[in-house]
Amino acid sequence: MASTNAAILAHYGGTDTRVNAGIPDLEAAMKAAGKTFEKRIWEGAPHAFNNDTGGNFNETAAVGAWKETLAWFAKYL
Repeated sequence: MASTNAAILAHYGGTDTRVNAGIPDLEAAMKAAGKTFEKRIWEGAPHAFNNDTGGNFNETAAVGAWKETLAWFAKYL
């Protein structure tokens, strides 16, 4: 990730402890590389919360993440 030139917006499910364990290292690498990085942790949402074909779908988090992603695109693309 540190070699990217893209601005990164990361969405995480708040209950996804396995994936979320890597957030501090990713943040540190992005900061050290001077990259634009923001995270959003969707409290109560599990891993794959945006997959509307699976059992972990969380509509509130998915809709919120999509809205924030579109705003991110408007700002950085």
